[in-house]
Amino acid sequence: MKPALSLKHRLFLVYITTMFLFTSVLCSYVYIRNRNYTWETLKSNYQNTASFLTNDIEAELDTLSSYSYILSRNPSLIQLLLNPHDIYEIVVSLNADIEPTIQFILNSSKAIKGITIYTDETEKQIPSPYFENVTQAEDTIWYKTITGLDGPHIFCEGEQLYIITPIRNYHSQRIDTGFVKMDIDATSLATAALSKHKDLQFSLFNDAGDVLFSTLEIPVSEDYFSLGQNTLRSAPVTITFHIHSSLMQLPTGEILLPALTILIASLLLSYLFMRYMNRKMFSRLETIMEQINRVDADNFIITIDDQTGDEIGALAVCINRMSKKIDTMFTELTAAKNRELRAEIEALRARIDPHFLYNILNTINWIAMDGNTDQVCAITHELAIYYRTNLNDGKSISSIGKEIENVKAYLNLLEIATSHAFDVVYHIDEELLGCETCDFILQPLVENAITHGIKPLKGRRGTITIDLYEKENTIYLSVTDNGVGLRSLSAKGSVFKKTHYGIKNINLRISLTFGENYGVSLVPGPNGLGAVATICLPKKPAPPFQN
Repeated sequence: MKPALSLKHRLFLVYITTMFLFTSVLCSYVYIRNRNYTWETLKSNYQNTASFLTNDIEAELDTLSSYSYILSRNPSLIQLLLNPHDIYEIVVSLNADIEPTIQFILNSSKAIKGITIYTDETEKQIPSPYFENVTQAEDTIWYKTITGLDGPHIFCEGEQLYIITPIRNYHSQRIDTGFVKMDIDATSLATAALSKHKDLQFSLFNDAGDVLFSTLEIPVSEDYFSLGQNTLRSAPVTITFHIHSSLMQLPTGEILLPALTILIASLLLSYLFMRYMNRKMFSRLETIMEQINRVDADNFIITIDDQTGDEIGALAVCINRMSKKIDTMFTELTAAKNRELRAEIEALRARIDPHFLYNILNTINWIAMDGNTDQVCAITHELAIYYRTNLNDGKSISSIGKEIENVKAYLNLLEIATSHAFDVVYHIDEELLGCETCDFILQPLVENAITHGIKPLKGRRGTITIDLYEKENTIYLSVTDNGVGLRSLSAKGSVFKKTHYGIKNINLRISLTFGENYGVSLVPGPNGLGAVATICLPKKPAPPFQN
C-alpha cells in the first residue's frame, strides 16, 4: 500500500488546488474583461480619432468659409462694385486692398486652389484675373441653388469642391447679384488632416458616390476593418474610415501578464513602491514647480536639469523647450511691433501732402515770375532740406539736430507760403543737438500745432515756440502754440485715442525704443492758451552716422 499523504501535505495540496482554481478563474475573468475592454477601447480610440479627423476637416472648411465671407464683405470690393465708371478708383482698390487680400487668402492655405469673383456689373471693366462675369456661371448647379441665400455655402459637383458666398451690400440695392467662388483642393484638405492621424485610412465621397479622395483602393480590401462613416455638417461630403486589421490584434500576453502580476505581487510591492515613488517623484516635481515660479516678465528661460528620460524628464524637457519658444516669440513680437510702427512711418513719409506741396510750388512760381531768383533759390533749398531730413536714409534713429533742421525747413516753407502769417521762436540748447532720438517725431507735433491750434485762431497772431533743454540728465523737446487750445483732455489724454499717426504712435515708438519712462505728453498751454506737446528723451549721444 502506498503511504497516505500527511494532513500537512493534503492541506498543502488543497491550498495549492484551491489557489490554482481561484487564480485560474480570476485570471480568466480578468483576461476576458481586459480583452473585451481593450478591444472596445481600441475601437473607440480609433473612432474618436476618426471624429477628430472629421472635426479637423470641418474646422478647416469653416476657416475657408470665413475667408470667403470676409472677402464678400470687403468694403473696398463693395465700393468698387458701386463705382463702375471710375477706373482710377477701381485700380487703386485692386492694388491697395482687394488683390492683396485675395493673395493673402490664397497663401494662407494650400487647400485653396483659386478664387473667382463673379459680378453682374457688366458695364464695368475690372482689370483683374480674379473677376469674371456672372453670366458664365448661370448654368451651374450652385448658381440656381444659392440665388436669394446669404452667407457661405459649400457645393460638390463631381470631384470638384468649392465654397460660394453671395456678395451683399445692405446699404444699397445696386448690388443684388455677386458671388465669391473659392475652389477647394480636396486632396490638400484631406492630406493636411491625415498628417495628424497617420494610422487611419479614409475616403471622401460626395452625395452621388463619387470619390473625392481616398488613401485606399476602392472597393476596400478585406485586410481593413471598417470604423464607420461620418458626414460633414457644413458640406455634402461623407467620410468612411478603415484601419488595417493588424492594428486591431490584441496583445494576449500583455493582457494576461498584468493580471497575474497584479494578483501575486501588488500587495507585496505596493507599500515599498508608494514610498519610493513619493520620495522620488514628488521631489522632482517640486524642483520643476520651483523653476516655473521664477518666471517673470523679464525672464522666460527655464532650465530644469532632469535627464532621467521618463515622463517627468520628458515634461522637464518640454518645459525647457517651451520657455525658449516663449522667449523667442516675445522677442519676435516686439520686433514685429517695431516693424509695424516703422511701416506706418514710412507710409506717412511717402505720403506727400498735396496742398502743402502745391502751395510751395505755386509760391516758387510767383516768385520766379517776379524775377526774384535769390528767393527762388532759398525756398528751393529749404524744400530740399525738408525732404532730405524727412527721409533720414531710411533709418529709424536720428539726431535731435536733424529733427530741428527738418522742422526749421518745414516752418520756413510754411512762413513763405503763408506770407509770414505766424511767428516762430526757437530756444535751443546747442549742446543737445548731437543726442539720439527717434526720427520724424517733431514735425508731426508742429504740424498738429499749426493745423489745430494756429489756423483756427482769430483776433490775435499765432506763435509757435520750440524749446530744447536738459533737466536732471533728461532731454525735453517741446512745441508750444498760443492757439485755440485743447477742448477736452481726459486723465490719460484724449489725444492718445486718435486713429491716425500722431501723439499715440510717437509715444509708443519712444517707449519701445528708450523705455516706458520716456514718451510724449500734451497739456494745455500757459493761462489756458494753446497747447504744449513735450517729448521726453534720455540723454544719449546719437550714432556717428546719424550726426
